[in-house]
Amino acid sequence: MTQIQPFRAIRYNTENNRDISAVVAPPYDVIGARLRDELSARDEHNIVRIDLPHIPPASLGPPQAYARSAELLKQWTQQKVLVQDSEPALYYYQQTFKVGQITHTRCAFFARVKLEELGSGSIMPHEQTFSGPKEDRLALTKATRCNLSPVFCLYPDQNNEVLAALGPQGNEPDCAAELDGVRNELWAVQDAAKLARVGELMADKKVYIADGHHRYGTSLNYRKYLEESGQSIDDEHPANFINMVLVSAADAGLVILPTHRVLKGLPDDSVNRLRSSTAEQLDWIKTNLGADKAADFDAAIAGKHSQAMGLYDGRQDKLFVLVPTSEDLLATYAPDRAEAWRKLPVGILHRYLLEEKLGKEISPGCQPQISYVHADEAVRLCKSAEGGHQCAFLLQPTTMAQLLAVVEAGELMPQKSTFFYPKIPTGLVINPLY
Repeated sequence: MTQIQPFRAIRYNTENNRDISAVVAPPYDVIGARLRDELSARDEHNIVRIDLPHIPPASLGPPQAYARSAELLKQWTQQKVLVQDSEPALYYYQQTFKVGQITHTRCAFFARVKLEELGSGSIMPHEQTFSGPKEDRLALTKATRCNLSPVFCLYPDQNNEVLAALGPQGNEPDCAAELDGVRNELWAVQDAAKLARVGELMADKKVYIADGHHRYGTSLNYRKYLEESGQSIDDEHPANFINMVLVSAADAGLVILPTHRVLKGLPDDSVNRLRSSTAEQLDWIKTNLGADKAADFDAAIAGKHSQAMGLYDGRQDKLFVLVPTSEDLLATYAPDRAEAWRKLPVGILHRYLLEEKLGKEISPGCQPQISYVHADEAVRLCKSAEGGHQCAFLLQPTTMAQLLAVVEAGELMPQKSTFFYPKIPTGLVINPLY
C-alpha cells in the first residue's frame, strides 16, 4: 500500500517579487565547481549554497561544510527568504519544455510518501545504480534535517485520475521559475476533499523510482541513524516519509531520452574484430553518415529495428547500425534473465557486446573505460583529439512499456538505461524532517 501525505513545505518567499528562477538549481549530482559558482552568482540565496556544500558530492566533505549549510538554512528561514507553508498541501506541478521543435508539458505532484525497503512492497527501483558512497548526502541530511531534493517517481494511472482529482482551481501558479529552458509552475493544493481523494487513489498503486535511487537510500539511512541515536520514530514521524515528485506513467509529457556509451582503452582494431566476431548474431548495416551528419544518426538507427543500436567508429568516421538476427539473442547468453530484460537493446549492449565480446574475447584483461553521455556529445568525444575515446554505442530511448515490463518481471535495468527529461530543480519544495 502506497501511503502519501500532504505536508507543510518550506519554499522561497514570493511576496517581495523575488525571482525564483535565480534561486533554484539543477540536482546536486549534475553540478560541477564551475556551475556551482555560476548559480551562486545569480543570487546570494541560491539553493546550491545549501544543497552542494562539498564538491564532489560522491565523497564525504569536512564537517564545517555541512554545518555551514545548516546555518544558511536557519538564517534564510529567520530572514523569511524561506518560509514554511501554514497548512499541509500537495503541490500540483507542471514543467513545460521543448525537445527538438516539439513543446511538451509534464504534469506531476509533490507529496510525502511513506518509506519502505525497496522492492518489499509498493515502492520499486527500476535500474541498477553505481555503488557510489552516500555519506555526503547523509551528512547534509543530518545537518539540515530536510529533504532538499525530491525523488522523481512514476505510478500507473492510465486515465490520469489522480491529477484530475488534484487539479488546482486557479490558472495562475503560486510560483514559477525558468531553469535551463524549462518553465516550472507550482500550485499548493490544500482542499481537504481533494487531498483525501488523491490519497485514496494512490493507495493501491505501485511507485517506481525513475531518478533518485541514492536519495531514497539516504532517507532510509537517515531514519536508521535517528533510531540508532535513541530517538523515538513512530509511524507518523516525518523521517518515516520522503519528498517525491510523482508522475503518471501515462502522462503525455513524459519524455525518456537515451544515454549513450563512449569507450576508450580498447585495442586499435577492436571495431573490426567486433564486427567479424558478431557477424552471425548481428547485421552490421553500414551507413554513409559521419560526424558532419550526426543530427541524422537517431533517425537512421530508429528506422531499422526496435532492438537496433548504433556504433560510431571515430577513427573511421562511420556510423554502423547493428541489428540482432534473432529476436532473443540473449537467450543463449543470459538464460536466467527475464525475457523482457533480454530484449532490451541496452541489455544486449551490456551483456553481449561489452561483457561477452569486448570483455572476454577481444580485450580480456583490458577493460575499456565507459563514459555515459547524451545526444551529440558521444560523436564529439570520439572525434576530439583529446581524451582518447575510440567509439560510441548509440541507443534508442527506452520506452515506458519496456521499463514497466522489466520491473514487473522482478528485474532491474542496466545502469543509465533511462534519462527522464527534464530534471526536477532543487529549491521549489523542501520537505522538513522534523
